[in-house]
Amino acid sequence: MNANGLTLLKRHLTDILSDRIVDLSPVYGGRNSRVYHAICENRLALAVKVYFRDPKDKRNRLATEWAACTFMRDHHVASVPLPVFKDEEKGMAAYAFIDGEKPDPRKIKVEDVDALIRFLKSLEGLKYKKNAGQLPLASEAGFSIEEMVGIIDRRFKRFPCFRDEAAGEPDVDDFLKRELRPFYEEIKVWCRKTAERSGIDFSEKIATADRTLSPSDVGFHNVLRSPNGRLTFLDFEYFGWDDPAKVIVDFYLHPAMDIRKELRHYFVETMISAYDHIHGLGERVTVCYPLLGIKWCLILLNEFIPSDNERRRFALGNGMENRAIALRQLNKARKMVHFIKTTYKEFGYGG
Repeated sequence: MNANGLTLLKRHLTDILSDRIVDLSPVYGGRNSRVYHAICENRLALAVKVYFRDPKDKRNRLATEWAACTFMRDHHVASVPLPVFKDEEKGMAAYAFIDGEKPDPRKIKVEDVDALIRFLKSLEGLKYKKNAGQLPLASEAGFSIEEMVGIIDRRFKRFPCFRDEAAGEPDVDDFLKRELRPFYEEIKVWCRKTAERSGIDFSEKIATADRTLSPSDVGFHNVLRSPNGRLTFLDFEYFGWDDPAKVIVDFYLHPAMDIRKELRHYFVETMISAYDHIHGLGERVTVCYPLLGIKWCLILLNEFIPSDNERRRFALGNGMENRAIALRQLNKARKMVHFIKTTYKEFGYGG
């Protein structure tokens, strides 16, 4: 946002709050929305979030995040941002500003993982509240293995080389057609056989009682550590009802979170144990692991999809070179598929 845009935003915030904004500065790091640190004359500090909106993207990110934070705060979850106001017409909301920094992945400890698990367990407890049923499904929630396969199929079709269009980026087309798609076909066969051996019906949805509430983007990349060491969990644009197996595997595989392997395994083992009331969760984690790995490869390649590129440019708010970023993402996708190929048969958490 340029200087004129910041001036207009300051005026709008001043009108809403009836308090002059004395300082407004961008907070960088998001990939979907713009965030600003606003300081009012009365010293109130806010994180002002301007959400990406596009007619082709039907998700209401503002409404989802606002409802999630309000719901959690109403039920005494203090480790999430406090909602202050929203302006749906302008596509923005403000939350109490959190004084903290993103944790260094190399310094994440068992105690931090335990704090994250406690937070997720608190959401598992909140699913029984009477107004929890009004919350949306998490982004791309799939409650059967077959539904997860359908989600991945649709992600493949977003790329030009799988539609009746001109070819896209040659290196990406080659990777998708020669490596990722053939491996995906192998994985679907393996998952169906593994599910059958584990007594999992490929097309049957898990019961409502076995679903959980989730940020759907779980990890320390969406955390701030305050000077006193307290963790605050951020980014609930994709929040909602989800499959706990997806929550567990997504944490393990998330490419934005380079924590130690033993801590990732600790998270998986501890979550499966903590959710032992959900029958067959370990087996389901094992089946979902390679499928969600394929999905993460496709997510990493979002930079090569024009509509997703628009969202990135909006969030970054500058003219940085997108091609260099995209090629780095392709390299990450290559590494991810190699990792899945070499680990999925040994990634066993069944009983």
